[in-house]
Parts: sequence; structure tokens; C-alpha cells
Amino acid sequence: MKSLLRTCLTAGATAWLLLFTAVPALAHASLSASVPAGGAAVEQAPTEVRLTFTEFPDEALSSVKVLGASGSFEKGPARVPADDTSTLVVGLKELPKGSYTVSWRTVSRVDGHSSAGAFAFGVGEPPSAVSADAGEQTSSKIPSAVARWILYLGLVGLLGAAWMAVFAFENNYRPVARFASIGLLAAAVGTLGLGLYQYRDSGVALGIFLGSSAGRALAFRVAPLVLTGLAFLFFRNNYRPRMMIGGTGALAAMFAHASAGHAAVPPNVAIKVLIQWIHFASVGVWIGGLGALLLGLSHAPEEKRQRATKRFSLAAGLAIFIVTGTGVLRAVNEVGGWGPLLETTYGRLVIAKSVLIVGLGALGAVNRFRNLPVATTSPAGLQKTGRLEIAVAVITLALAGMLSTSVPPVSVAAAAEEAVVKAEGADFARTTAATLTLEPGTAGPNRLSLSLKDARSGDAPEGITGVTLKFVSLSNPALGESTLELEERGDGEYEASGSNVSVDGRWRVTAAVRTSSNSFEIPLEFSTRSTGFTTETSEVEGQPTIYSVTDPQGRQLQVYSEPDRPGRSELHLTLFDASGIELEVDNILAIASPPDTDSITLVTRRFGPGHFVSDLVLKEGAYLFDITVTTGAGDSLRFPAETEFS
Repeated sequence: MKSLLRTCLTAGATAWLLLFTAVPALAHASLSASVPAGGAAVEQAPTEVRLTFTEFPDEALSSVKVLGASGSFEKGPARVPADDTSTLVVGLKELPKGSYTVSWRTVSRVDGHSSAGAFAFGVGEPPSAVSADAGEQTSSKIPSAVARWILYLGLVGLLGAAWMAVFAFENNYRPVARFASIGLLAAAVGTLGLGLYQYRDSGVALGIFLGSSAGRALAFRVAPLVLTGLAFLFFRNNYRPRMMIGGTGALAAMFAHASAGHAAVPPNVAIKVLIQWIHFASVGVWIGGLGALLLGLSHAPEEKRQRATKRFSLAAGLAIFIVTGTGVLRAVNEVGGWGPLLETTYGRLVIAKSVLIVGLGALGAVNRFRNLPVATTSPAGLQKTGRLEIAVAVITLALAGMLSTSVPPVSVAAAAEEAVVKAEGADFARTTAATLTLEPGTAGPNRLSLSLKDARSGDAPEGITGVTLKFVSLSNPALGESTLELEERGDGEYEASGSNVSVDGRWRVTAAVRTSSNSFEIPLEFSTRSTGFTTETSEVEGQPTIYSVTDPQGRQLQVYSEPDRPGRSELHLTLFDASGIELEVDNILAIASPPDTDSITLVTRRFGPGHFVSDLVLKEGAYLFDITVTTGAGDSLRFPAETEFS
């Protein structure tokens, strides 16, 4: 008992140091979109602000503040609309011309983690920059990770002691019973610590917190532990019912915890929660059972030891297999690929945890095939290897606590979904549909992914032997054509990395698809992603709508059409410098992307130093204009502009 205690204390100190030096402070319910968008300049004041998150926000624990020069402008508290449970909406009072900061804070209904952030938008003028300390902030995740670690240790110990007591030893051995009681106490301390952290982090009154999703999740965790504690008191002299209730309570608490974590993020919630629960319970059978075995062997007679070691060996062997399999499934679901596994904090924690689990598996194999067969007569080998196994498990559970406070890469990808560029198209016969994705979608190196689907069945096309992408810059035709061969990833997916998208602007990409019998081409178009631009819309009754696009240096492109309705029209493009003076432009290349058709290069005529006009037959819908100019000073500038005609 003392040797096992020393081992656990040493491992616990190591895990404690790990938790306090490596837990990342990351939020979970990340902002994925907003209306108005961050950095936008709108002419008409919005009547509400809509914030969309990667996880469902808890209305009771969320707040949105819209701050201007003269105070707050929100009309009532933030609410979650019935038709979009991933969105927070706050009504606005009448906003005068000026710059406004949206400061938000929310708690995920999925796992109880909090996040916060801020962005700015302007009414009638470009917004002011948001100060650094107004950006996304979260409190330290160390208390949460420590509480979860203690909770994991307690539930693993309680379940392991319970099943060993009922099915392996079948006798009231005091160290095993004490081990179960300590596990229950640790689980209660961890649960209450986690609840206290979430309550303090929510920043609301206790009554509001208890009525929220985080409060309900806390109640679901606490209830089985309270019932188990009462049963321990009631059956304190009745060993078998007490241990059976202890195991049931541990399983119930494990399920409640799995239902309030990463696994509860859609889609396939039921399947993911079930896998996570089985993973957690298998760790309890394996590691918790090993701890109970080591404690019980010294008190059990030889025939009891032999039966206990045999039953533990069978159960632990199955548990190791299940822990490995379910761990792989959850890692694949949360990480999503080899890149995030190596490049993200969450992925690196998964790698570290996996290495430790492999080590645990090796130690478990040594125990199963070498030490357990002789444990009844010579338990020294099992005790030595078992203590090391438990020490590694204590550290592994600390990593599990850290994973619970880190953002899975799939959630990061959902939050950063707009940080990619996508293009869709089909071949001439409309038999094969293609979706091209560029990440990050800016000029320079990109990871390009092409998805091919049969247009009728939606399945991957058969017989494809290779795919080549051909790149032509519409904004800079002098670049010439370049090609990139894609590698097949299976199921109609192809991928490669390259720097073919070498400049900003509009690009035409042709996917040349080769099959065993013929070949065909799929035309695709996209514009590189631009950052730092703001767009202001000026609408005056009876006059054309003017779209003003401002670059990060303050230079501006104004776009309007006369008349600004579908049909024959004159498109006006005017460039200004940062001081508002018309910019001297040597030449201009204007590309228009009408709705549902290929881009066209506009024929322009000069009306002034930086003022150009082009005849255009407008269609109803959204247009994307990509304007590239060379100034009299020799600078090359690019402006993307989105307009709407109806």
C-alpha cells in the first residue's frame, strides 16, 4: 500500500507540473461569422447584431455589448433564435454615424467552456481598430484541467475497485474497499472543483448558473456520486451491494461526463458519446482494476489470488484493446488529419497521450504474459511493473484533462472555414461535379483539394487515372499557364500543395481529368482571399448605390452602375488615394464575375485620372468585381468589390 501510494504521489507531482506548465488557454465556442462582419463599414445602421459560433451558445450565460462613443446601444439581452441555435442575436437602438465595438462573451452548451472576443464595425465611416485587450480572451484553463484530472482519477479508481471486489476477489478486503471510497471522494472533489470553476468563469449569479446548460451538466455529474455516497453509508456493513452500487455510480458519472464534453458536438452525437463512455469505462476496468488487484493480493489467500489475477488478466486484455480502438476513433474524429495532428496543440497532446498509452499497453503485456501467471506465488514482478503502469496512467489522465480544455482541430477548422477559397463547377456534359478548395486561399503557397462526384449519384467517379490542374491568371495574363498534378486520396478526393496561385486576383483553373478511355475538362474560377479591406455602401433614393472599398493603407475604389438595375448599364470605377484625391492610374484591368456565369474582362474607357467606365449588361444577383490597377507612381493595387443588383 505504501509503495503504491509513493508511486502515485510521484506520478501525481509530475502530472501536476505538466498541468501547470502546458495547459493552453483556448476557447471552444469560437466565433465563425457575424453580421455586420468585423471591419465592415455600412451606410444604413443595422437593427441587430448576429453572432454565429462553432458550438451552441448558452443564452443564460452569454452577453453581447455594442459600445459606441456615447455608451451602450444594445436593446435587451442577447438571445438564441429558435431557428438557429448556434447563433446569438441582440437588438440595437438607433445607431448614429460612427464606429462601434461588439464585445461578446459566451459559454458553450456542449461542454461548458467559455470564450470571449470583440470586433468593430462602422456606420457611415470605416470602423476604428479594436484594442488588443478587447480581443478574444479566456481565463486560465489550469483549474479546469486539474479538476478534470482529479475527477478522472476518482472515477477510474472507483470503477476498478468495484468490479474487482464483486467479480474477482468476492470478499471484503479492506484496502480494496478503502480504494473505492477514496475514488468516490476524489470524483466528488473533481466534480465540485469543475463546477466551481465553470460558475466563477461564467460571471453570473449562482441561480442563473444552476439553471443553465452548464449547471444542468453539473447536476448530472453530481447526482450519481451523491447516490453512491449515500449507498456507501447505508450498506457500509454489506460489502457486495456497496461495491455493485459503486461500480454503477461510476459508470453513470462517466456517461454524464462524456455527454458534456467534445463528443457532444454534432454530428453523430449519440455514437461519439457512446464511444467516449466506453473508452472511459475501459480505462477504469484496466487501470483502476490493476490498482485494486495490487492492493488486494497482499490480503487474499492463495486460491483467491489465483482467481483474481486470472479474471483481471482476461478483463484487462479486452480493456486494452477497447481503449486503443476507441481512442483511435475519437482522435480521428477530433483531429481530422495528419496535418492538424502535428501542427496543433490538441494534436500534439493526442500524440503524447498515444505514446503513453502504447507504453501502458507494453507494460500491460508484460504483466499479462509474464507477471500475472506467477503472481500467486511470486507477486514482486507484478507489483513492480504494476506500480509503474499506474504511474504512467496517472500522467496519461492528466493529459486527458488537458485535452478536455483544448480546442479540437475540427472545431478550429469550423471557425476558420471562411479562411479558405472554394470554387465549384462541372464538365460540359454535366456528368461530373467538382469542388476545388484552396487553403489559405491567398497568393503564394496553398494546399489545393479537389473533390470529384458523379453529378447524378453523388458517388466518386470510376475509372479516373489522374487529374491535372491548369492555372491561368485573369488579373495578370502575362504570367502564362502553369500546371499542378494532384495525388489521389481515395473516394474521389485529390490533393497537392503548390505556389501556382502566385499573385492576387481572379484565376481560372481547369481540372483536366484523365480516365482509362478518354479525358475531359472542368472549368473553375475563383478570386484570392483578401484581408484588411472594408466596404461601405451609400444609398440615396433616386441615385445609384455607391460601393466604396478601402484597402489597409486607406486607398479607395468606388463602384457604381448607372442605372443600377438589371439591363444595359454603365459601370463606373474610380480610384482615390488615402487623402481622398483621385488617384492617377496608368492602366486598369477590370474583371466582372456575374452570378452563375464565367468571368468577363471589361473593356474600359477613361473618364479621368483614376475614373473609368465600362458598358455592361447587368443580371439580377450578386456580382464580384476584381480590379487591378497600376498607378502613376508604379504601384500595383488590387481591389475586390461585391455588389448586388435587383
